[in-house]
Amino acid sequence: MEICKSELCTGCGMCSNICPTNAISMQKKEHGFIYPVVNTELCVNCGLCYNKCPANKDVEPGDTVQRIFAAWNKDKKIRKKSTSGGIFTLLALKILHAGGAVAGVKWNHEFKAMHCIIDTPNELYLLNGSKYVQSDTNTIYHDIKCKLEKGISILFSGTPCQNHALQLYLGKDYANLFQVDLVCHGVPPQDMLDKYLKELKRIIKYDAVSDIRLRYKDPYWDYCKVRIDFSDKPYYAKFTVDDPYFTLFNIGYSLRERCH
Repeated sequence: MEICKSELCTGCGMCSNICPTNAISMQKKEHGFIYPVVNTELCVNCGLCYNKCPANKDVEPGDTVQRIFAAWNKDKKIRKKSTSGGIFTLLALKILHAGGAVAGVKWNHEFKAMHCIIDTPNELYLLNGSKYVQSDTNTIYHDIKCKLEKGISILFSGTPCQNHALQLYLGKDYANLFQVDLVCHGVPPQDMLDKYLKELKRIIKYDAVSDIRLRYKDPYWDYCKVRIDFSDKPYYAKFTVDDPYFTLFNIGYSLRERCH
């Protein structure tokens, strides 16, 4: 069963969230990117995945004139830790201090990019910093809907295609939902980041990675470094223009086909 044409699939994972029989899983396929795979034994042909898929929707351009603001966080320490201007931290704290929750992307213990929900400001550090790899959305759309239905305010941060997928999954507007789009250049697969770390391990012979910051502001924002900390070695740091992983990302070589 084909939910959408593979070249149009963004890997948003919404189809696996909306399937009532859990017949759809996101699996690694061509070039390491994830695509939906349907278990035909579990599928009941309800059509939800096809009808809700963002790739099958024509989006009409809006004619509303938006108000646009440019801003950054006045706290220099937060700006230093952030990939850009640190505005996400301000938005997230506003929601969390009001009793809401924030959905964003963290590294798990294996440094896989995973969408998750946090409920306290003490957890916010997990979501700081862009990950520059496609995140695993897992059950995030379903989990967000459950909280919204309980009246809990949610701030969701993700790529534009993930934000679009969330809107289609929910099927209606929620006054307690706040969405943040990344200005997205495109996403490499998790598989490529894993191979990059494996190659670094061959060269540096480290025991384990303890942190990854793919745009570390040293010496400053627009001429920054890829920095990877290890549990048993001095950290690795190279300017983004010299680092192979970031260079492939910058020139668009490692991006998902749909991102082009």
